[in-house]
Amino acid sequence: MSPRDVASAESATRIERLYNLNAGQDSGIIFLLKHHDEQQSAVSALMALQVQLVGEWVLPIIPVESIAAVPASLVVIHRQLPSPSPNKRKPSPAIHLLPFCSNREPLVEHTVNILTDVTSGFGDLLERLSSNSEFESELVQLLGEDGDKLKSFWAGDCLVD
Repeated sequence: MSPRDVASAESATRIERLYNLNAGQDSGIIFLLKHHDEQQSAVSALMALQVQLVGEWVLPIIPVESIAAVPASLVVIHRQLPSPSPNKRKPSPAIHLLPFCSNREPLVEHTVNILTDVTSGFGDLLERLSSNSEFESELVQLLGEDGDKLKSFWAGDCLVD
């Protein structure tokens, strides 16, 4: 991505697609600082891109001076990554799906973290929502508006035996 691409709708679509490929894991944006069009400062464009990403997508931005510097930058980043540990527990798929349990905009990361702390998965969440009005009011109290979004999303669903 270059400074002139930051404000375009096409680049926003490309960033969203990149993020959604793997929930932002193992992804990043390579940002070219040197460009032929000097109408916009590269640093201000980089800051605008960072502002655009805040709250929506968690993707690292890798600034490079030239296209030729990309391979070396990627090697340095790869060396800094922690080596995979065989004991590391994989996150629950619910972590990736819970943000989208809303009829409106996605639930924020803080809400997802709370939900994964108070429930053991989708089955537990749905069972507790459908059978326990106390849990429902507790969620609304904990989550505020996000609790209402979650309730409205699951309102038409019911458990099938």
